[in-house]
Amino acid sequence: MHSGQGAPGAIQGTIVRADNQPLSKMTVELWRGVTPGPADVAALSTQTDGDGRFYLTNVPPGQYRLVATGPGYVRTEYGQRQYGNQGQPLTIAAGQTVRDIRMTMTAGAVISGRITERGTAGVIGDVVAIRSVYTEGQLSANLILADRTNDLGEYSLFWLPPGRYIIVAIVWDTASATGFITNADGSDVTPYFAQRNENRAIIMRTLGNSLPDNEAHIPYFYPGTPDPQQARVLNVQSGARLTGIDVDAAPSRTYRVAGTVTGMASAANAGNQALRAQIQLRPLNSIGITTNAAQVPNAQSDTAGVFEIPRAIPGRYILTATVGNLVGRVPVDIRDRDITSVLVQLGTGIRVTGRVVVEGGTLTPQVTNALRVLLRPDPLILGGQSFNVPVTADGSFSIPVTTNAPAAAAAAAPPVGEYRVNVTPLLTPPVAGDGTAPTPPAALQNVYIKSITFGGVDALNDRLRLQSQTDDQLVITIGTNGGSVSGRVVDAQQQPASGTTIVLVHDDALRYRVSEKSISADAAGRFQFDGIAPGNYKLFAWEKIDKNSWNDPAIMQEYERFATPLRIEAGGKVTVELAAIP
Repeated sequence: MHSGQGAPGAIQGTIVRADNQPLSKMTVELWRGVTPGPADVAALSTQTDGDGRFYLTNVPPGQYRLVATGPGYVRTEYGQRQYGNQGQPLTIAAGQTVRDIRMTMTAGAVISGRITERGTAGVIGDVVAIRSVYTEGQLSANLILADRTNDLGEYSLFWLPPGRYIIVAIVWDTASATGFITNADGSDVTPYFAQRNENRAIIMRTLGNSLPDNEAHIPYFYPGTPDPQQARVLNVQSGARLTGIDVDAAPSRTYRVAGTVTGMASAANAGNQALRAQIQLRPLNSIGITTNAAQVPNAQSDTAGVFEIPRAIPGRYILTATVGNLVGRVPVDIRDRDITSVLVQLGTGIRVTGRVVVEGGTLTPQVTNALRVLLRPDPLILGGQSFNVPVTADGSFSIPVTTNAPAAAAAAAPPVGEYRVNVTPLLTPPVAGDGTAPTPPAALQNVYIKSITFGGVDALNDRLRLQSQTDDQLVITIGTNGGSVSGRVVDAQQQPASGTTIVLVHDDALRYRVSEKSISADAAGRFQFDGIAPGNYKLFAWEKIDKNSWNDPAIMQEYERFATPLRIEAGGKVTVELAAIP
């Protein structure tokens, strides 16, 4: 940490591009602390001279991050193997001058093309580059950069970091003030990014939109499909210029969905009001970019339970109906015609109670206060209801939380169906894009989820199946005798591979279902994982990989041969030496 005590030091170095040519007028900043934080402020800043050299003087002793930015290049940290990965801290002792720092900056890439509609050019809309990252088998929308087309339908996404991208074209049917990310480096606030780091709110003027009532513009993916699973992934290299990336964003046909909700008379009705069901249609194949109500339509039934959704695009959905404390859920598959006979049976849902226990120990407030139990529908419904409740001081919990409110105001219990059980922050869902899983507090650093059972049935490695109300409890056992894995990573020259990304993934049913442990190797190439649940694992060490790409089975197929298999026993300690994957 920054101490500010002792004689100040200095840092000298050079900023170059990939061919070792010096880069002038690059901004070099010194940031306090080892890891980024929301309140970070650069301690010192300078610019490189004509020979790419920089000088930072009067540096108080402490640990810092050294960051270089500049037009046309990707934000680079000292010791960083790849954009988006954490760099290495730089320690400055009292009176010390650190010389010969050398940082190589990565040139940003350009993707350009145009939006067409049924082959006609000149379509005004937005084009978004998203990272190609999958979470639990579904494509996740991690927006990186966006651009609005000109009057010819042309766009240009520039200064893109290297990586795997999917291009999305959006044509608006209504005026839009939606903002999209315009700075690929996210929260960077250096002066030359001042106009790019804001989420633009541009009013989109609809030009001559004369679509019939049964058509709607929805996001289209390059080369021209509304299905994100059929999108073509672009593997973009440093400094690349990809042209002709055109997307035909023709409007999609919409269909009518109608049906009846039954069982409304059983709903709690404190005010004796005329009850109507709230209807939600949520897609199973969505990346979360919603630009048209036909993608996620809602409706309301009449007092007899009859409902109609006039416009929905083709796809697989879950239709959910709620009335007070009652809920019903059915699958709906829209293909090439209207669906007019959907029947939804309401029920009270299934209240789930349970307890958390510590193997061979007792619960403490530090443990229970940090835990939450999460039920998520399986398959995952983006935007659908999950159930997230705290753990009480005695280790018990109830889904929904027990309340003294009237039944009509009480939270609905989970409907009949299948769920995944997570216990945050020890067992969290996979993180999409550049996100980071929550860090457990000190009281939970070296423990793990040993088992989850419901009526004696495994609900950790398998789904939780709720079929009818039962007295069975969801029992979550915390193990305290976790294993550890430590070692070092070397490069092709058998030298310490500092800054490599080391990831420990499950080699069982939990793979691609939970967040995996990851860390960056230190300056000596060393790493350590603690609090590991007993089981089978695979260990990877990459010189370069997009963050959280290990959640994508398609990407991992090409790396499986580099894995180091491990068996972790309770309390076991494993030491390995890994060769960095180039």
